[in-house]
Formats: sequence, C-alpha cells, structure tokens
Amino acid sequence: MKNIICCFALIMSTLGCSQNNKNEKMNSIKEKVNKLEKYNNEPVYQLRINTPNSFTVFINGIPVANKYVNYLNSYLSEINSCIPQKGEQTIEIQIHPKYLNSSKQNENLENDINFELKIEETSWKDGSLTPPKVVYQYNLPEGDYTNKKVFIHKAKFQASPPYKLIDWREGKSFNIKDSVALKKNLLKAYENLKSNFENQHGEAYMDLLGDGLFNLYQSSYLDKEEVQKHINHRISFINEKPRKLSEIENYNLEIFGDGKLASLIRIDGFNKNEGVIRRYYNKGNQKMVQVDDIIFYIPKNSVKENDLQVIWHRNIVKGANP
Repeated sequence: MKNIICCFALIMSTLGCSQNNKNEKMNSIKEKVNKLEKYNNEPVYQLRINTPNSFTVFINGIPVANKYVNYLNSYLSEINSCIPQKGEQTIEIQIHPKYLNSSKQNENLENDINFELKIEETSWKDGSLTPPKVVYQYNLPEGDYTNKKVFIHKAKFQASPPYKLIDWREGKSFNIKDSVALKKNLLKAYENLKSNFENQHGEAYMDLLGDGLFNLYQSSYLDKEEVQKHINHRISFINEKPRKLSEIENYNLEIFGDGKLASLIRIDGFNKNEGVIRRYYNKGNQKMVQVDDIIFYIPKNSVKENDLQVIWHRNIVKGANP
C-alpha cells in the first residue's frame, strides 16, 4: 500500500511540475511572440502637441505624453500601444503651469495659453510615412486661466487599428480604499524587476514585462524575427555583466484608467511622471538615464489576489540632467 501511495505521490508531483513548466512557458515573452500578427493595412497613430506649458495627456487611461521642463515646445509620439482595438477611444488633456527654469514652476496657469494638439493617422509606405490625416484636434480657447492650477479637457475619438491588444480596460478595478496595501504590493513588483535586472536574470526580467511587451510589439507591427532580435539583445545586455539600477525613491502611487491601471511614478522635477526603474550611465562626457516606464493591471480572469501584471511598457533614454 505504501508503494502505491508513493507511486501516486510521485505521479502527482511530476504532473504538478509539468503543469508549472507549461504555465511558465506560456507566460514567457518568447511564447507570446508566436501570437504576433501582420496585416495588410497597418495605420500608425501619432500625438502632436505644441505648447510652452507643462502637460500630461492620457489615451485610454495611459499617461502617454508628459512634459515638465521649460523647453521642448513641440512634442511628437506614436500612441498605437495606447489603442487596444478599433472603435471609440478616450483622451484626457491636463495642462499645467509653465516651468520658469529647470526647477521653478509657476503656481497658476497664465492668460491666453498656446496649446495645440492633434492626433494623426498615417502609415509606412516605401520607407516613409504617408501624409497624415487628422482624426482629432484640440486648441485651448483664449481666455484668462490665472485662477487655475490645472486645466482638464476630456474627449473621444475614433481609431481603426487592425489588431486587438490585451485590453486593460477589461481588467479588474483596484481597491482604491486600501491604497497603502496596493502601494506596498506595487513596490514589491518593481523591486522584483529591479532584482532580476541587477542579478543578470535577463530572461526573467523580460518575461515579467510580458503583456506590456506583447502590446508594444503588436501595435508597432514588428515581425517575429525583429522582435526576437530585440528580446535576445535585451536579455544579452542584462546578462552580460552586473549593472546597478538607481534606488526606487521620490515616487507616488498613481491610479488611473478608471481605476484599472496603477503605477509608481517619480515626483521630482526633471523626472516628474516618469518610471522608477532607472539606469544611469555615462555616454562620452554626458550622463544619461534609461527609464523603463511600467504600468500594472490585474487581468479580468485572474483568481489570485493582487495578481499584478505589466500591461504597458515604454523605454526612454534621455540626459540625466536638464
């Protein structure tokens, strides 16, 4: 009887390990790459902003555009990774006071602010972008805004990408009432990412970015070969030698996207509204910083409490100082 029980336990243990390995394999970024698709029509949506003021722009809850410096009056960025599927999309524009220098910002908004925003649709043809079609436009009306610290405008627009991303809008809502616990759990998730990077676990680091990377690759229309090269390059870079990331500091918990997205973001001046996973390095005589902007959500079918998954990822490289 003991032999039968031992044999049964061994079988169950083997099946359990097999199932775990299968789940780990399915959750790997290299497995997700196999689901990428190519399309005949591949529209590119880009956000164009002209203003001397500071701002944050949310597309479907994603804070895709930020400016908190006293320069860079023109801003251009692709926003496909913020558009999960065709249909109606949301935009929220937050206009903040100007920065007078690298550290000082006006307390209130000014008179007759110049703020122009366009969302354009274009596509690649013969190595160049075709002339864009404007799908949404907003110009801040002239007026006296000196009694406001922020001006907020919300609207909707239509987009028709051929893909369907993993949609954070279908995720579970965070328990905003227990923000202390959420902040603690998010910090653990970021520290896990940081630990994998610093300990040269490149593949584990990339797997943790899984859904966010899949959405980025699919919305960029990259083919599988290009994506595999990018993944292998990043893994090799992380595994090549130990590299320290900066301490996770000067941050706040931010919940957005109708309570379905959460992130820890920097609150200090030149780094305001940026991610907390940061690597500083020297390039010639200039000090640089590479930032992984990361946003978490909880999948709708998740049975685990606090099942934080990366849903949006963007890599930024900039000068470390203003």
